[in-house]
Amino acid sequence: MFRIRNAIVLIFLIYSNLLDFHHVKSFKFTDFFVTFRKKLRDNSMMSSTHKPLSSSNTLKSLVLVGGGHGHIQLVKSLPIISISKRNRLRVTLVDVNQFAIYSGMIPGLVSSQYKTNETCIGLKSLSSWAGVEFINDEVTDIKSNHIVLKNGSKRIAFDCLSLDLGSTVSGLEEIEGVKEFTWPTRPINKFVERIEQAEKRNIAKNTSVVIVGGGAAGIELAFCMKARWSKLCPNLSVSIVNSGSSELLASESLSCRISLQKLLKKYNITVLHSPYRVSRVTKSYLHFDSGTSKEPPLHYTYCIWATGAAAHTKLRSTLQEKKVLDYTSRGIKTYSSFQSTTSPQIFAVGDCATIITHPNLPKCGVHAVRSGPILFENILNYLFSDNQSLKKYTPQSDFLKLINCGNGTAFGICFGIPFQGTWVWKMKDFIDKSFVQLFQEQFLPDIKEFQKMNEIEQYDKRKNMFEKVDPKKAAKVLSSEDDLDFQSPLNILRDMKEDSVYAMNVIHHINLSQKQL
Repeated sequence: MFRIRNAIVLIFLIYSNLLDFHHVKSFKFTDFFVTFRKKLRDNSMMSSTHKPLSSSNTLKSLVLVGGGHGHIQLVKSLPIISISKRNRLRVTLVDVNQFAIYSGMIPGLVSSQYKTNETCIGLKSLSSWAGVEFINDEVTDIKSNHIVLKNGSKRIAFDCLSLDLGSTVSGLEEIEGVKEFTWPTRPINKFVERIEQAEKRNIAKNTSVVIVGGGAAGIELAFCMKARWSKLCPNLSVSIVNSGSSELLASESLSCRISLQKLLKKYNITVLHSPYRVSRVTKSYLHFDSGTSKEPPLHYTYCIWATGAAAHTKLRSTLQEKKVLDYTSRGIKTYSSFQSTTSPQIFAVGDCATIITHPNLPKCGVHAVRSGPILFENILNYLFSDNQSLKKYTPQSDFLKLINCGNGTAFGICFGIPFQGTWVWKMKDFIDKSFVQLFQEQFLPDIKEFQKMNEIEQYDKRKNMFEKVDPKKAAKVLSSEDDLDFQSPLNILRDMKEDSVYAMNVIHHINLSQKQL
C-alpha cells in the first residue's frame, strides 16, 4: 500500500510539471526530486498519525475487547449488515475467558437454582457463527491504533476499537486485606468456585456470612446465600454491612424500602448500618474507619465483598499514563454515543465506561444490555459513514429491578411500587433465560435466515400487543403474592412503561388498596 501511494505521488508530480513543459526553462530535475522527497516525507507522516488504517474501499479492522453484554449483541448483529460492508470488515473478539457468565443469573447460580452451563454464553461458538475471529487471550496494552496481547506480545491493528471489559469491585486494591481474606464478586467464576470449595470443607454449624455492600447485588446475594446454606448450617447467620447510609436502596420509595425491610426480617437477614466504612480486613474480622470513636470490629466466618463496580486498576493506570483514554474511578470517559472523549476511534460500554453526561449512572445490567444496538449502529457509522452521525444513548429514568430471594420467589420494584412472590421469580427467570438463550450455541438461528433481518432491535421489544388490563384489576395483580401466570403482570408493567397515564391510574389503585389494609 505504501509503495502504491508513493507511485501515485510520483506520477502526480511528473504530470503537474509536464503541464508546464512549454516553460522549458522552469523545469529543473533537481527541484523536482527535492519536491518528490518532501512529498514522500509528508505522506509517511500522514500514515503514522491516527486515521482509519484502510481506505473506504478496503478492509477495515474492528477489534472488540471483552465479551460483555454490549459486545455479544454486536457480534450477533454483524451478519445482518449489507454484503458490501461485510466484505470490507474484519472483526476480532478478544477475551481472557472462553465463556461469559450472565451477571443477572449469578445469584441464581449461587442459590443452586441454575447450573453453570445455563448461565454461560460461549464466546468462541458465537463468534464462529457470526464470522468473527475469537482470540482467547489477555490484552496488556492499548495504543491509538493497535492492542498488545499477553501471549507472545502479539499486536492487532484496528480502525476501530471497542471495550466491554466489565469491572472489578471497589476497594479490592485500596483496602488492606480484601484480596487476601474476602470473596470478591469479581471475577464471577472465581467467586462461585470459592463457595463450592468452602462446601467441600464442610460448613460449620455456627457459620457467619457477612456481605459488605448494601446495593441490590449485596442484598440479592444475602438472600441466595441464606437459601443455599440454611440446610447445611442450622445456625447460619447472614448479615449485610451497609456503610455510609442509614437505609438500603435509599433512592427508592418509602413503600419499597419498608417492603424490603419486612422481607429481610422474614428471612432473618441482619442489616448493619454503619456511618463508617471498612478500613481493613483481617482473618475473621472487619475493621472500621471510626475516627476518634471506637467502632468494634465485626466477626465473620466468610466475607463476601460486593461493594459495587470499579475500573480495572492495572489497565487504568497504564492508559492514563499514556493518555490514550481518560479514566475516572468509575471507568473510561465516553460521550453518550459510547465514543471515548479522547480517542474517537475507541468506544467503551458497560461497567468499564462512564458517560460524562450521566456520571452517576448505576452500573447495572439494564444499561449494559441497552447499549448493544446503539453501539452496533454507531460503530458502523464511524467506519462506513461520511458524516459519522452517532446516536445518543438516553438512560431510562426508571426500570424494572428484580431481586432473587433464592427460594423460588423474588422481590421487584418498578414505578416506585414493590411486588413479590412466586410470579416475580418466574418473570425474572423468563427475562434472564430469554436474553442468554439469544447467544447460546444450541439456540442460535440458521445464519441464512437471520441475515434476512434488516434491523437490530432491543432484545425484549414487544412483538405482540394485548388489550390493557383495567387499572383497578392491574393493581390487584401486581399486589398479589399468589402463584400467577407471570405474563399478565409482565404485560401490565410494559403497558405502564409505554403509557404514563395508565401507569398513574394503576399506581393510584395500588396506593388506595394499601391504605385500606
